Amino acid sequence: MDLLRRSLLVAAFCLPLSVSAFTVKLIPSVTGHILLDERNARALGVATITTATQWTAAAHRWSGLPLSTLLDRYGRMARHVRVRALNDYEVSIPAEEIRRYAPVLATQMDSRPIAVRDKGPVILVWPFDRYEAVNQRQRYHDWAVWHVSEIVFQ
Repeated sequence: MDLLRRSLLVAAFCLPLSVSAFTVKLIPSVTGHILLDERNARALGVATITTATQWTAAAHRWSGLPLSTLLDRYGRMARHVRVRALNDYEVSIPAEEIRRYAPVLATQMDSRPIAVRDKGPVILVWPFDRYEAVNQRQRYHDWAVWHVSEIVFQ
């Protein structure tokens, strides 16, 4: 029995903490909603942005699903995308801005999952260092949402 208990304990440490470190509720332009988890998001594609943000002093590698991928798949006719955080902070982003600058729903920073205490597990990150227009305009900084919980295509 003791050997079985030790084997189960070792097996528990070998498993990931959870199959899905996050769940984001997607509300397409049509009725209903979709729950997006980490596995499904990765299956749709991963992009990386290297940039500093208003809450980080240096540039980091942010990896995750491009928001434009979700827009094309679930909100093709949408003119705006509403992104809501766990604390009910909410922004409405014109769809053309998402297509133009390809922000990422980052779930990893420097190849590590983003902890809740670090504004994760999902942060909408814009390529601030890549485009001067994105870095210079406050609206893009306002559109950088952490603790993303819901995305609505309107």
